[in-house]
Amino acid sequence: MFARRNQDRWAADPSLGLYLVADGMGGQNAGELAADIVAHTVPRQIKQRLAGHSRQSDEPFLEQIRRALCELSKTLVEQTRGEVGLEGLGSTVVLLLVCGQEGTVANLGDSRAYLWRQGRLSRLTKDHTVLQILLDRGEVNAAEVVDHPAGHHVTRFVGMPDPPLPDIHTLELEPGDRILLCSDGLSDMLCESTLSELIGGCSDVEVLCETLIASANEAGGADNITALSWRWKMPRPLAVTP
Repeated sequence: MFARRNQDRWAADPSLGLYLVADGMGGQNAGELAADIVAHTVPRQIKQRLAGHSRQSDEPFLEQIRRALCELSKTLVEQTRGEVGLEGLGSTVVLLLVCGQEGTVANLGDSRAYLWRQGRLSRLTKDHTVLQILLDRGEVNAAEVVDHPAGHHVTRFVGMPDPPLPDIHTLELEPGDRILLCSDGLSDMLCESTLSELIGGCSDVEVLCETLIASANEAGGADNITALSWRWKMPRPLAVTP
């Protein structure tokens, strides 16, 4: 069971070490357009901006990623202002940039990144949603999260009127690490314990992505589902978008 229009997009550039998932928002085809722009533009911008930078943990390196996302957001706003059918155009984005033993994760919105390491799953991103704000303030608890009306009210995204503030951080990668990037169509359907079990039980990235999507569909499949899996020492990732 999928939304009529698929507003999920993904991109992978193994030569750059960049992997990305975007989930578009907006009426008619606006969400698809926004996600398309993010998936095609962000890799090119980051490749240009990071030429000559070698250490991902350096602030200048992280600042270039931040600027790339902010400038793209500003461009989307300027180019679609007053355009019929493009009101509310925007897109989430979560990206992974791998260089050697360092990985940088950046996100806007509620598309997520997870790290599976030595049998344990941890979330690398924090949702930019009204619901997450309520959770942080203690105004709702974990039991109230499911089907909460504020669940999909995204507070930061590419294309928002004000300059977005992406979360960006770098981690040291270890042999055996696996990273999953996904849209909320996956994370809404499968809890983290299920994700951990599925990731730990499958060493092949293609089979893993297919298994994750099939499991999300069996759990209800209320939205488009995109899963992109990176594994230590793998020459390329594999993404699946139904």
